[in-house]
Amino acid sequence: MKIPFEILVVDPGLSLPETEAFNRMSKVSKIPLTYHLPNFTGCGSLYRTPPETIAGVVIFGSNASVHDQRPWQLELVNWLQSQIIKRKIPIFGICFGHQLLHLMLGGQVGYVHESKKMEIGKRTIQLHANQRLKIKTSKGEVFIYHSEQVTAAGSGFESWAKGDFIPHEASYHTELPIWTIQSHPEGTAADCKEFNVDPSTFSNLFGWSIVDSFLDFCNLDALEKTRSLGN
Repeated sequence: MKIPFEILVVDPGLSLPETEAFNRMSKVSKIPLTYHLPNFTGCGSLYRTPPETIAGVVIFGSNASVHDQRPWQLELVNWLQSQIIKRKIPIFGICFGHQLLHLMLGGQVGYVHESKKMEIGKRTIQLHANQRLKIKTSKGEVFIYHSEQVTAAGSGFESWAKGDFIPHEASYHTELPIWTIQSHPEGTAADCKEFNVDPSTFSNLFGWSIVDSFLDFCNLDALEKTRSLGN
């Protein structure tokens, strides 16, 4: 029997959900996506999902700090450690997700500026080639919206991008199927106002290509797992 795989999209935001980004991803993904809002509904839906059906996990950004230790954050960390990372299920961490995964694996997170000023808008990054995601070396603009950053990488992480501003712009894990990025490659035109970007200049094809490469990886990984089980 074929396993009904799904990709879990975790949106830990404290205010408006990123439904536009989720809907765009759902249209391009070959595997069904499910949407989870731990700040509003807790982590019950994550724990109720059988791990053997999870093809991948995407963790969006949040205006919460990874240091807040809110109840849902503690539940999320426990779920990631006990259900996802130990099973080597693919993970893509964005902004808050990027920082959280580094922190969980022994890294450090601090403010970009002593004043705690937000970095908002767009910036250009140089993305290094990544064979597993089938991404070639490329350069493009990405949305940014953050006041904190990874100041020391977690164990096993290597740099995946070069930027002119922060030291850990994006990363991949050398042993686990984990990729992280500080910016918001998932952003859509609906986010222009929040990101302080002129909608007439909006283009996030570069960012979307990064997200879509992870979705494709999850699909191929799920197909391989299905074949190995003889389904």
